[in-house]
Amino acid sequence: MPTTLAQPTAGYIPRSSTDDLKAIVGDWYEELFEVWDERFRQTYGSLHPRLRELFERFLRCGDPHFGFIRLYCDGCGENRYVPHSCKARGLCPSCSQKRSLLWAERMVAEVLPLAPYTQLVFTIPKILRKAFLYRRELYGELCKVAYLSTREFLAAHYPSLDHPMPAMTVVPQSFGDLLLPHAHAHAVCSLGVYDREGNFHPAPDDLDFSPLEGIFRERVFKMLLENEATTPERVEMLRSWRHSGFAVHSQRRLAQGERGALEKLLQYLVRAPVSLRRLEYDRESGRVTYRGKFNPTLGRDHQNVSALEFLAMIVPHVLLRYESVIRCYGAISTTWRVKFGWISDTADTAANGECDVNSGDGRSDPQDEQESNFERQRKKTWSRLIQKTWLEDPELCPKCGKKMRVIAAISSPAQDDVIEKILKSIGKWDPPWQRAGKIRGPPRQLEFTNEEFAQVAPWSEEDFDQRPAGDDGECLP
Repeated sequence: MPTTLAQPTAGYIPRSSTDDLKAIVGDWYEELFEVWDERFRQTYGSLHPRLRELFERFLRCGDPHFGFIRLYCDGCGENRYVPHSCKARGLCPSCSQKRSLLWAERMVAEVLPLAPYTQLVFTIPKILRKAFLYRRELYGELCKVAYLSTREFLAAHYPSLDHPMPAMTVVPQSFGDLLLPHAHAHAVCSLGVYDREGNFHPAPDDLDFSPLEGIFRERVFKMLLENEATTPERVEMLRSWRHSGFAVHSQRRLAQGERGALEKLLQYLVRAPVSLRRLEYDRESGRVTYRGKFNPTLGRDHQNVSALEFLAMIVPHVLLRYESVIRCYGAISTTWRVKFGWISDTADTAANGECDVNSGDGRSDPQDEQESNFERQRKKTWSRLIQKTWLEDPELCPKCGKKMRVIAAISSPAQDDVIEKILKSIGKWDPPWQRAGKIRGPPRQLEFTNEEFAQVAPWSEEDFDQRPAGDDGECLP
């Protein structure tokens, strides 16, 4: 199978343009659209039409046959070809990893002030999760409820403060470890609150978050009732249960100086649903094995399903265009950061709908603000993120070690002839449309009963003998 065209350096290994997930998508996504309503809609919700475009973009991700960036070394004349990425959120593991690295780094370096933090995980009972499959906007409401519940809980410990609020970022997640639909929310919250002047008041070291569960439960009930996502009878039933299914976990806590651990925690919050290291695809049998943690409901630590079923399991977790998932509340919201003087430009917002840029210690320096645009662009370069992961700079020439420069950006389909010429000249021309794919069966035949046929047939039985005949004696359609 072809790989990216860059020559490997000591630490950096260019990713392959093919993997098991791409093989699954390429083999089965067309059939998925044909059978979705019949087989998967009740289990996994609706299938948005734009997912077809995302699947096709994902299949081209990292493949030089669909375009690349050409880098050139002035020292030794070495060329390097870096394929374009798809940027499909919740689908492409590579692009999701780049996005998580960038977001976590910016949050730690420029958004989250220096303070101790804790991870909060808000879960709801299974009986309430299905509504999120059909109404994705409920995830945003769940994040808001998580913040309001936490603020109410923490404010009770500071009765003398006017409008105390934590610094909190909340990310909803739709999947569990084995890709089952599991609507819940992860949050990173300061262990303490800020007052209206931006002063931090730390929480007690032995702060017990267990009362937060009850506050969260009642606010979720209210939110679902207001959005008509449940019934009052179901709410009363859940209130009567000894174990309601709601939970708020707060075991992981980070001290003020643990910025590296905080960054890794934030990366975990926005990770991709599918891990390629856990995935195995047997193309001949059409079966997929996906391994993870033990699931008490399933009674196993893996999924062994058909490739079509596995692809259907991914659909609820793919994010569409303009679908914002990362939310910042309280002291790190744009409104309060402007009031605190941590930032001065309210229009400077992040590309993903998250927070805009501010200094990590809660104070802004005029010179830093002037350089913020440059710094932000510098930190978004693909080479720096790869260097951070592999400890190797892919922009350095593998032969002489000098900095390579970008000399061309070649895209498809406008420059397909150029792409073919270059790849053939270096012996890397192996387009995916010429490779052997999955053998497909004939199209499904629709079968009708007599009653169903009468509803869809363009001719009635009385008209059958009156249709014009063709040259061969058979009736024309």
